[in-house]
Amino acid sequence: YSAIQEGDKLLTKWMDDLPNDLNLGEYDIARSLGSPNVPVRRLGVQSVIIRTAYHHIRFTLHRPYAHIHNSLNIAVSAAGALIALVGQTRPDFISNTALAVPGHMNWGPFHVFSAAMFFSFQLIAHPDQPGAALFRENIKKVTICLEQSRGMPVADKALAILQALAPLYSDEPASEPPAE
Repeated sequence: YSAIQEGDKLLTKWMDDLPNDLNLGEYDIARSLGSPNVPVRRLGVQSVIIRTAYHHIRFTLHRPYAHIHNSLNIAVSAAGALIALVGQTRPDFISNTALAVPGHMNWGPFHVFSAAMFFSFQLIAHPDQPGAALFRENIKKVTICLEQSRGMPVADKALAILQALAPLYSDEPASEPPAE
């Protein structure tokens, strides 16, 4: 676990040391992605890709240690930030055909699906844990994002998996016995 903590420190330092141009806030991302100016739009795409990768790596790093309170907090925070970031960029991606070039931002469904699976496994293991409502809300956000991405093979498959698992992470009481 000490290696995980050290890796997390290096990762957060790397993120903190990024130039401000690559660490854009919500407004600046929206402005950049919607810009007709290619260099500005390119910077927005790079910022989203770098920040999304950072959040994905961070929650993945702490996921195996979610039984440790600090790692659970970090994993939940990073996965939530990942979902929010990809969800925020979806409208810009849909409305701007220049962003739909393969290799640019069509990886979003993969990232949010990974985060949703993390939250799903947390809820399946401990459905009544503190934060369960937040986990369910994040899964719903991912479902909306994936529905907006229908037609992309990764999004379609991810959505099918989340829909199949829905009874396991639902906040409604199961109609079947727990063994089923």
